[in-house]
Amino acid sequence: MRLRNIIKYSVVSYALFNFNMTTQAFSLNDAAHQAVSTNPDVLATIDAYNAAVDDINQARAGYFPTIDLLAGIGHEQTDSPGTRATDDNITDLTRKEFTLSLRQLIFDGFAVRHTVDSNVASAYSAFYQVQSVVEDISLEATEAYIDLIRRQKLLELAQQNLTTHQRIYDQIESRSNLGVGLKSELSQVSGRLALAQSNVAAATGNLHNAQTNYLKVVGQLPAESLDEVANQSGALSETAKQAIQLGIQSNPDMKSRNKDVESAQADYGVTKSTYYPQINLEVDKAYQDDIGGVRGRDERFTAMVRLRYNLYRGGADQAAQKNAVNLIEQAKNLRAQTHQNISQDIGLNWNGLKTVQTQLPYLQLHVDSSEATLAAYRKQFSLGKRTLLDVLDSENESFQAKQALVNANYDHVLFEHRIIGGQGRLAKILESQARITAPE
Repeated sequence: MRLRNIIKYSVVSYALFNFNMTTQAFSLNDAAHQAVSTNPDVLATIDAYNAAVDDINQARAGYFPTIDLLAGIGHEQTDSPGTRATDDNITDLTRKEFTLSLRQLIFDGFAVRHTVDSNVASAYSAFYQVQSVVEDISLEATEAYIDLIRRQKLLELAQQNLTTHQRIYDQIESRSNLGVGLKSELSQVSGRLALAQSNVAAATGNLHNAQTNYLKVVGQLPAESLDEVANQSGALSETAKQAIQLGIQSNPDMKSRNKDVESAQADYGVTKSTYYPQINLEVDKAYQDDIGGVRGRDERFTAMVRLRYNLYRGGADQAAQKNAVNLIEQAKNLRAQTHQNISQDIGLNWNGLKTVQTQLPYLQLHVDSSEATLAAYRKQFSLGKRTLLDVLDSENESFQAKQALVNANYDHVLFEHRIIGGQGRLAKILESQARITAPE
């Protein structure tokens, strides 16, 4: 009766939580693609990247001429020596003017070139930031997916353990009712049965938490059937040093920091341009009629090369240059910090992977040995050579050994994907990259 109640609770609870769950089987690639395609952080970084590309086009406009049109008509009242020399001291005229101007930059101390370089570097930084966020979301989806499968396996083990304890309880209860069993044995198995029921309840709750996290990360409820996660050992480097070096080279965060340094250095070049004169070609065509109290038309055309050179700006140029130097140092320090973080993350996950690899054969041996011991104890108990407590302890050891093996197997796969994610290669393997192109 107790077994039926606990299984009924588990099944009903699981079914209620998974109401409207998609019936189509999903793979890890599907989950990662779904997470990336709907995540607002990814969409926001793509928008930021598009804006950075537009900044490049704005900066490049400085290489091209500007053309301005000025036109106007209206009333003008003039009181000047010229109008006073006539009979009318004040002259009222309808003023008309039209001017077409062209300005072409010839030299500006390389300000436009450095601005373009800065914006290109910033756009590349934003481009790599998109990749970085995609890598983060892909890894989050991987962790949620693996944790969900792990919790399903652990719940299955807990339910199998409960079934076994319920079967033992029924046997001992039957013997006790026939007067051939000890009350202490019934008390022992009752306690272990309660523990098995508690384990099922805990495993069910952990599975629900994993499903909730999966929904948050992936953006939809998990499928009823999830494919197992493929082993990625073939994609790993041979040593930790090689893994870290690859991470420094290919991690998009590191690439973004490199571009931030380039952008800051180009901004420094912009500040130096103020120490040079600015030279422009200026072409103007002007038409005026009834201007300044003089009746009649006045047309003028000028084509001039003009030089403007600021001699003093109150120290603003020097302050801007010092500010640019500080920003370069800041960008370099942030790059160094990113270098350290990548090295640490890959190193820690590499150590975790190697530890689990060392443990797995022993954990498998523990499972095999505990299963063999359990089978022998069951047989010996039926012959009266083992106590019920021996069998229950052996059952518990077998259950814990299987749990440890399940956790180690999924930890192994998780460490592999974390290392690949730290190197910026996970999205490519899972085919979850953002569909954007690098700036030109």
